[in-house]
Amino acid sequence: MVLAGIAYVLVLAVLAAGFTAFVTAAGLGEPVEAFLAFAPGGQAEMTVLAIVTGADLGFVITHHLTRIVLVIVGAPLVAGFIARRRKD
Repeated sequence: MVLAGIAYVLVLAVLAAGFTAFVTAAGLGEPVEAFLAFAPGGQAEMTVLAIVTGADLGFVITHHLTRIVLVIVGAPLVAGFIARRRKD
């Protein structure tokens, strides 16, 4: 169980680093801001880290709010799709 948790954290960290590299290479944001925007974690915690590091709060908060909205809207859609696939 602990190994699965560690693996999950590593996967999320690699994804956040990948998005950070893309955003930085595209010139859309600074590395610290991009990592805080895509890092797994709570919005409040990432906001505090953004304040401490001097990152752009709007950038970080907007990305986290977008993620929350996508999960709230997308999860029922994906669950319904999976349920329909299981019936067939």
